[in-house]
Amino acid sequence: MKKNIDKRKIKYGKTSTSISRIKNFLIEENDELIDGDKKINQVYIEQPRRAHCKNCLFPINSSDFIKQGIDYSICKNCGHLNGLFEDTDTFCKAAYQGSGTVDYQKNYSEKDKENFKKRVEEIYRPKAKFLIESLKEDSVKIENLRFADIGAGLGYFISALLEENCKKVEGFEVSKENVNKSNFVLGKEIVKYHEIENTLKIIETLDSDVVSLIGVLEHLQEPVQVLSHLVQNPNVNYIFLSLPTFGPSVFFELLSPKTFHRQLSRDHTHLYTEQSIEWICKKMKLKIVSEWWFGQDILDLYRHILVHSKKMNKLSEFASESFDLMLKPIIDSLQFVLDQNKLSNEVHVLLKKI
Repeated sequence: MKKNIDKRKIKYGKTSTSISRIKNFLIEENDELIDGDKKINQVYIEQPRRAHCKNCLFPINSSDFIKQGIDYSICKNCGHLNGLFEDTDTFCKAAYQGSGTVDYQKNYSEKDKENFKKRVEEIYRPKAKFLIESLKEDSVKIENLRFADIGAGLGYFISALLEENCKKVEGFEVSKENVNKSNFVLGKEIVKYHEIENTLKIIETLDSDVVSLIGVLEHLQEPVQVLSHLVQNPNVNYIFLSLPTFGPSVFFELLSPKTFHRQLSRDHTHLYTEQSIEWICKKMKLKIVSEWWFGQDILDLYRHILVHSKKMNKLSEFASESFDLMLKPIIDSLQFVLDQNKLSNEVHVLLKKI
């Protein structure tokens, strides 16, 4: 962890042990997940063409590569990666309420309270700790802060905030099922349901100092409008984001057509870059207080090689075990090199209104 000349806190790296345990189903159910990809991607390419960058609205004039039959363009103005079709209501229903729902629940849900608590501790508690540490270093008294989590899902991050002794926490979610499950596990009515079309209205009326969107902003149809409304809300002082990024993982996927694509596919129709994040922050007059770069790029590479080799090269169990012995011990070391160069497939950023 280090600070640069503008006093921005920068952290790199995170162990892959817990996430590899949780994401084992990506290997075990690879073919089923690919089928889900195909269905959602087919809906996506049937939508109107995207003419402007999702991040800066700069005109898109060309495609830079094709992946799974979808054209993608790197914005020449802000560096954002754009899929060249619109995230219409039809697409969103297919991705979040149709064939994509089962896969989403496998990725982000646990069957019982014990597993829920374990996931909170291993995955979400570090995120909450990073947020709290960053706020404290920005000379903020945590006990006085009000927190709101947009797209709260099953309440993982809310639970992590409560574990960090944040007293005033609330969540908002567009799935009634998720609201019921999260409030049951949390033991109280913390997460509130709202219609998806009322998202901006909810944001406009938030009475919170810190607003988090953990793996949420990239799924929203109008992410720039959401950020703009948060900035315009006089109660909101900090915005905490977890964002997927454009890096080596995308190119690993280009070489692995028979492996499930986790980074750029289905509901990930656009990806952030360091440049596009800096651009939107400058546009919105937001200061980056802290950032944490870590990812699963090497874990994904391991998965791509393993699945591809079993399918195409008749990899035996003995050879598979040999491959494990070669790569698994150095996954975190290799990943840390990417993290330090801000090439990981995920970043957490705490933003402050100027």
